[in-house]
Amino acid sequence: MIKREDYLNALELIDQYHQQLNLQNVRCISTVKTPINEWEFINKCSTRLRNILYHKPIYMGWDNQKNPNGFEYIEDISRSLFFWQRNAGEATWNEFIKLRGF
Repeated sequence: MIKREDYLNALELIDQYHQQLNLQNVRCISTVKTPINEWEFINKCSTRLRNILYHKPIYMGWDNQKNPNGFEYIEDISRSLFFWQRNAGEATWNEFIKLRGF
């Protein structure tokens, strides 16, 4: 069984390797999240997409107590969560993916 200490030591080793390659920001890419309100494309996207992002997420009976006004971070929105939202369709998902850069 892998212990938390082993995991943290492995992360430290990976960070040292990235610094050695002068790639300090590699690990930050996955840990830095963009709030919906601060997303650079929030005012450039369609009204339908904006409404989906701000709408209260409804899926599997879970009501979002932490952020009742919608999704919290752009990076947390998966395809399955997106399609659970009202008025979410393939065209809107493709717009979101294009703007998000994935």
